[in-house]
Amino acid sequence: MEGPGIINRIWVTINDRSPKMLRSLVLKMYWDHSEKPAVSVPFGDFFGVGLGKTAVYDNVLFANPEGRSFNCFIQMPFKSAAKIELVNESDSDLDALFYDIDLQLLKSWDDSYLYFHSFWHRDTLTTLGKDF
Repeated sequence: MEGPGIINRIWVTINDRSPKMLRSLVLKMYWDHSEKPAVSVPFGDFFGVGLGKTAVYDNVLFANPEGRSFNCFIQMPFKSAAKIELVNESDSDLDALFYDIDLQLLKSWDDSYLYFHSFWHRDTLTTLGKDF
């Protein structure tokens, strides 16, 4: 999307909701023609499915109302452009992906808007029973 705007809602559903696919799909979002993503997270983790098992839940920022869809209600403003990618890093094909991204175009940018960023990291070099 080109121009200033705000993403208000993201809705996605996929046919393979296995733990492997939820972790292998990587959600990337880029603001204002940046080459580095502001968001780079596994799909399931972004939508609150960190342990690979979908469940019905609903809160102010995220929802999975029937256990099969993924909703995000975080407002994500962008000044000049927005790009969203879903990258499949698994060795399996994803046969069905349905999505709807609601946004509003802005007439002008307000410097009080904040950019949304999200980064996922896992460190397996921890010590059992010791705070990390």
